Amino acid sequence: MTPKSEHSGSTSDNPKVTTADNPVAALHAHMLHIDQITTDTNAKLDKLIQILTDQHVNQQPPPPPPPPPNQTLRPPKILLPTFDGSNPLDWIFQAENYFTYYTIPPPPPRNCFISGLRPDIQSEIVIHNPQTLHATYGLAKLIEDKLHDNLHLVAGKSEPPPPTLPLLAASPSTSPPLPIKKLSPTEMQQRRAEGLCYNCPAKYQPGHQCNPPKFLLL
Repeated sequence: MTPKSEHSGSTSDNPKVTTADNPVAALHAHMLHIDQITTDTNAKLDKLIQILTDQHVNQQPPPPPPPPPNQTLRPPKILLPTFDGSNPLDWIFQAENYFTYYTIPPPPPRNCFISGLRPDIQSEIVIHNPQTLHATYGLAKLIEDKLHDNLHLVAGKSEPPPPTLPLLAASPSTSPPLPIKKLSPTEMQQRRAEGLCYNCPAKYQPGHQCNPPKFLLL
């Protein structure tokens, strides 16, 4: 084999080696480029995350927004008048609507109805203690009618007293004043010596009585 033939054989093999090695080099270069882009992107993301973290730590949170104004409409205020003894059915209707609207249990309207009655009717209502409003109303009417009848019965039986006659004035006494006789010590001694009575001219003896009788003034 001559050297020329060896040189020509080596030259025929070089193009095949170069053609096989070029795609690998190109792929390797492309992978290196992708790795560089990924590294740069990650570095930028890390820097951006650090900036946002620092801003969140240093920045004060904004104040909360003010609460919205209360626009809730208030329900209309309903008043229940005190029962005055007239038109009870209308008052019961108002009371039932009032306590239904405000969801109040039944006992209060009964007590409110009783508080508007006369004291004499209230005392008998409390004794019987009706449990419902309608029973209380019926009992109040019966008690009112009974008291009304008793009042007329007592007024019919009462009669005016007979007129009193004026008392006659006592007539002044016309009897003459009684004579008063008083003996002096000398007269008393003289009558004692003569045995005469001190009050009459008769002789004094045991059991003596003056004639006419004398009233002795002490």
